Amino acid sequence: MSQHIELHAFTGGYCGLSEIENNRTNACLIVRQDVFQQITAQATTPIDTFIQWMQHQNPALSAWFAHATPVSDHWHSISGVSFIRKPVIENDALMVGDSAGMIPPLTGNGMAMALEAGKMAAFLANHFLAGHLTAADLKQQYRQQWRQQFQTRLLLGQFLQRFALQPHLLSPGLHLFNAMPKPFIVHTP
Repeated sequence: MSQHIELHAFTGGYCGLSEIENNRTNACLIVRQDVFQQITAQATTPIDTFIQWMQHQNPALSAWFAHATPVSDHWHSISGVSFIRKPVIENDALMVGDSAGMIPPLTGNGMAMALEAGKMAAFLANHFLAGHLTAADLKQQYRQQWRQQFQTRLLLGQFLQRFALQPHLLSPGLHLFNAMPKPFIVHTP
C-alpha cells in the first residue's frame, strides 16, 4: 500500500486504508448512523457484525480483510462525529485542527491542516507577543488566513463526503474520486 490511500465504498459509508509505521495498514471507516443501526439492530457484537456486512458490500474490501492480520483483539471506534462549521476563534483562543473545523477523513488532509493552522497561529502569536500586532489585528489576520487556507478544502471535503454517504449519489461520487490525481485509489462495489 506504500504511497497511496485506498477508499472502499459501501452503502452508507466508506473504509479507508493507508500504510502507517512498522509496515502496518490502518483501516478506518465512516458510516451513516442510520445504516449502522439498521445492520446491527439485533447483533450481540455490533461492530463485528457491521464489519462482516461491510465486507459483503464490497468484494475488494473483503479480499483485503481476508489477507489482513489484526494487531488488536478489538476495534476502536467513536461515534457522533460532527462536521458542522465551527468558530475559528472562540473566547479569544485561536482554534486549530478539528476544533476549528473538521474535514471529512476521505480527504486525507486533517493532520496536515492541523499542523498548518498551528504554524499559522504560532507565527501570528509570536508577532503579537513581540508587540507587532494588536490583539484585534491578530484575531482578524488569523481568521482571514485560516479561511483563505482551509475554507475551500472543508467545503470540497463536505461535498465529496455527501456523495460517499448517500447510496443514490455513490456511483457519481466514485467517478469523481477516480478523476482525482493519485494517490487516491477507489474501489467501487
